[in-house]
Amino acid sequence: MALWLSGFIAAEASGRADVGGLRFRRVSAGPALDPGLRSSPLTGEQSNSSLRFDDTAIMKLFRKVSPGVNPDIEIHDVLTGAGSEHIAELYGWIETDIDGEVLQLAMLQEFLSTAADGFELATGSVRAALVDPELTVMESGGDFGGEAARPSNRRSPSRRTPGRAWTPMRMPRPS
Repeated sequence: MALWLSGFIAAEASGRADVGGLRFRRVSAGPALDPGLRSSPLTGEQSNSSLRFDDTAIMKLFRKVSPGVNPDIEIHDVLTGAGSEHIAELYGWIETDIDGEVLQLAMLQEFLSTAADGFELATGSVRAALVDPELTVMESGGDFGGEAARPSNRRSPSRRTPGRAWTPMRMPRPS
């Protein structure tokens, strides 16, 4: 875990660092990371494995990888670049080359301590609907709009770099 944190820190100046056979990419708007951050795994029902770096960042390790751009990274990159206040800001990602193909292995993003777990919200809504099939979507908790709009889930707009131009991610050819 210290290797991953040191790799992201090494990539802060130029946006890229090669450490231990891995390529660390940083989004220019991301904050400087403290090398003293402590990591701990998150538990719960998740499709990926996640590590929390104190209350600063969360790293999602993808359990299934395929060559090319990971959609989760691409979407967060676009929304972060557009200055969206409705998502956890993308700080960077880890990639490597295997058999001439680029594989994106993990992403690092802002840790939102008050964010709700979407999976938990969805399963709670389904449980409520199964108990009482007469409930509307709103009554079962199936509309998560209110939760997503809670001010405590947003960061201050002053921490953003609005207007960063977005260009589609291009995967460099392995050298």
